[in-house]
Amino acid sequence: MSGNTAISSKWTQYTITHRHEKRAELVCETCHSKKIKCDLQGRRRSGINDCSFCSRSGRDCQPRVPKRRPRRPAAASGSAHKASNSTDVAADVSTTSGASEILPITPRSHDEAAKLSAGSETDSFAMMRGDQRYGSEQATARNRSWSSVSHSRPDQNVLQLPPNGYQLEATQSNEGRQVVRSADSIEVHKGDVDTGFVQVYGRELLEDAESQALKAFPRRSSAKPDLQVSEELLNIFADTYFDDCYAWCPVLDRESLHQDLARSPMLQNALALLGSHVRPPILPHEGPAVHYDRARRMFYEDEEPDNLTCLRGILLFNWYAPRSTAMVHRHSSWWWTSIVIRQAQQMAIHRAADSPHFNTAINKIGRRVWWTAFARERLTALCQSKPPIIDPNDCSVPDPSLDDFPLEARNETKPIIFIHWVQICAIIGRVAHMLSHPTTSNPSNVADQLKGWVGSLPIQARISLATRYVSNFDKDAYQLHIPYLIAIIVLHLRRIREPGALPLALPPAIFAASCLARIFKGFLAKGDTRFLMPITSWYCGVSYITLLAASKDPSLKEAVQADMEIIVLMCDQLRKMWASANIIYLGFERLRAMAENDTPGGNDTWFKQPRLDRLLSICCQ
Repeated sequence: MSGNTAISSKWTQYTITHRHEKRAELVCETCHSKKIKCDLQGRRRSGINDCSFCSRSGRDCQPRVPKRRPRRPAAASGSAHKASNSTDVAADVSTTSGASEILPITPRSHDEAAKLSAGSETDSFAMMRGDQRYGSEQATARNRSWSSVSHSRPDQNVLQLPPNGYQLEATQSNEGRQVVRSADSIEVHKGDVDTGFVQVYGRELLEDAESQALKAFPRRSSAKPDLQVSEELLNIFADTYFDDCYAWCPVLDRESLHQDLARSPMLQNALALLGSHVRPPILPHEGPAVHYDRARRMFYEDEEPDNLTCLRGILLFNWYAPRSTAMVHRHSSWWWTSIVIRQAQQMAIHRAADSPHFNTAINKIGRRVWWTAFARERLTALCQSKPPIIDPNDCSVPDPSLDDFPLEARNETKPIIFIHWVQICAIIGRVAHMLSHPTTSNPSNVADQLKGWVGSLPIQARISLATRYVSNFDKDAYQLHIPYLIAIIVLHLRRIREPGALPLALPPAIFAASCLARIFKGFLAKGDTRFLMPITSWYCGVSYITLLAASKDPSLKEAVQADMEIIVLMCDQLRKMWASANIIYLGFERLRAMAENDTPGGNDTWFKQPRLDRLLSICCQ
């Protein structure tokens, strides 16, 4: 007996209250298949996108998609029901909604608390059965409780999130019709020529669309609490968006931001993706990779009921590029922009909206969504040599104007920057078409358009490069001129038939590249480059090869090399955020060595003709 006691004393005694280690929420496919511990979740928080095992073995670290349903907390016991306190119950409800420390709690009566506790057992079973009544009745009840909370808060400028991410103000049937009768469904073919005679079956199409909306709405109306972002971080990310990104993607408005985010967990994660990558807070946060994966999966799994909100969220993906375009994949800006364009065309956003079914505010946001996608596609068409999807002849939507923006935003500079940015991107699209079809295009027309654009800029959008120091440095205005300078560069680069050879740079291209280096120097002097768009890495690559070709001229070599160092320094900063910038940065030394070993021949005798003073006069003319 004593021996048994001695043996049993060696065993660790576990009690029923022992807490097991929590299962990791994020692991990779390789570690999961090998049944080894994966540290992908912790490394993602530090900004590293692969686990230690995959990093050591050189494997592609792919996050595993969990197949288990998230476990709901167990229902309270009978003794807990008897001791239900109104404040504790309300606090428990707010905890499940993800806003326990931010939102004020409205005390409930004893009867309401008892009903809430008793109903917690049936909620999970209703969801498992797929009961359609759960999607409308339970969500409506939560919305009423949310309304009492939101109205009791005096500060309306702080983002407020309802428990389930949506507000239901009608029955299930009416809500389904409301989803259908938005700008994305009821007049999907408005303005198009009915080449297939499909609109003859318009009534049947509408009935089928309503049926699909009714079937999909209960599934899409229940947002998981762990997919939402805290209000404190959302306010920080919103400031980053309006300060650094609004001029190039004005798809969110300040006055309606908290309502838009409250209704859409996908939009929350898209905004968090942008903010955590452009201006990562020091506060603990999950990082852009997690938010990108959530928002992307919510889009592909059709969890966002409003299509226009989907497009607005996808456009925010532009500020996170985890992979370069060296391989074909479904994470590039070209991919997401193409999705936005196709969906917008299906929603007839590219058409002038004159129907009474369309809301004016929706029209304004839709036009800004369309022109944002249009501008990006034109830039990518030139950058990646891709054919554009949008044909301007098929579009009747009005050009962007200040009327598309809210009243309080029309006095700011950013809407003006956006309008002229769309205009220069349209010209860049014509430049791309001219370079792809040189025999059918007239270069003089594009040159006249560039002159007209820079001459039409208002005083708020103009810059000065004549002085070394600029007191009123507007980063948006300077960033606006970068596509203009790039257009001048690519128009005055001459290709050499030898594969991989450096192009010949004409004087206007050299002058524009030097101006671009001057703008980059201003950004570096301010100590900030994180606000720059990912396409800036391509700007660095084009301007570098232009200056590298000009460095062969002894009269320009010293000044050009100083500009080249600025561009190298800029690209070194950009590669901390963008994978494509790292490719360009690694090619700088190879290209410089190739240029130094190249023996000057007959092709670059034109360098001997213009001196520096004549070069400036030629470019000014």
